[in-house]
Amino acid sequence: MKKISTILAGLCLLLLTACGGSSPSSVAEEAMGYLAKDDVEKFVDMAYVDPDADEAQVEQGKKMLSGIFGMALNEMKKQHQGYKSFEAISEEVNEEEGTAEVTMKVTYEDGTTDEDTVKLRKDDKGDWKLDLSK
Repeated sequence: MKKISTILAGLCLLLLTACGGSSPSSVAEEAMGYLAKDDVEKFVDMAYVDPDADEAQVEQGKKMLSGIFGMALNEMKKQHQGYKSFEAISEEVNEEEGTAEVTMKVTYEDGTTDEDTVKLRKDDKGDWKLDLSK
């Protein structure tokens, strides 16, 4: 009996892994979590990277994006004192194009709220990444 339950547990794990992958909403929430923690580098590391780009282009792009998002984060803190919470409230996925848009409800430390759209794109491994190109 113990052997059967071990085999069933293994099969369930295999099925979850095979069907797994993060949803666009969970990736958007994770990315926003990095911004809330002032970790702009981890946020930028979640960005989609063109598979044809060379390493020098990728590193240069990441530095540029880190600077841009770092300045935007500092400006948001001046206006709203930082993030209090955020949650995905809707998700639109276009499987054919491998893109998604997640609408996030953002609550700031000053009590104001806003909605923001996070765009995502699947990479060549099928993982959802932030689409920071536009």
